[in-house]
Amino acid sequence: MDFNAYQKALSVQSRGTECPFAPGEYEHRLACVRQRMADDDIDALLLTDCSDIFYLTGYSTFEVSVHVALVVTGSSLLLQVPSIEMGPAMVTTRVPNVSGYRWEGIGEVLLPLIDALNDSADTVGIDAWHGSLRQGVLEGLKERLSGVRFVDAGGLVKKVRIVKSETEIEFLRRSAEITAVGLRAAVATVRP
Repeated sequence: MDFNAYQKALSVQSRGTECPFAPGEYEHRLACVRQRMADDDIDALLLTDCSDIFYLTGYSTFEVSVHVALVVTGSSLLLQVPSIEMGPAMVTTRVPNVSGYRWEGIGEVLLPLIDALNDSADTVGIDAWHGSLRQGVLEGLKERLSGVRFVDAGGLVKKVRIVKSETEIEFLRRSAEITAVGLRAAVATVRP
């Protein structure tokens, strides 16, 4: 089964079943990011920082050497992952539009990104200083979207992320409790 067929099969039976947070948490985060985009006159965000993508979708990857992107516009999301990551992308997110590409076909990433950005973006925010933004991808987009202005918006999602929701605070409290139990057990066990 190819990754496109796999995506269709998973979307029916397993879509979003392993999301770390409830849908409302992601909707709130996305609304806050979209408000910041509007405040900064940014029509779309092209995110490639895996921590920003995880924050907005729940998608996480073990692989750091591949291209992963999330396009956020005022009304849509496009999550782009390598074909081998289609399964995790489908079960850990509720993103309606997930696009895969073949590992050996990195050039395939441009067309879906162009389609997502061409429809509604005069200004696209990027994280110009993050190492995950591939120069070839950015140059390919600039060449094909000559009327689009690319601006550095690297801190936009991070400004939203720094303000924790009640759900996040509760998870942090629980994490601290677990850590404290582990530390107490370690102290009780350690001997000279």
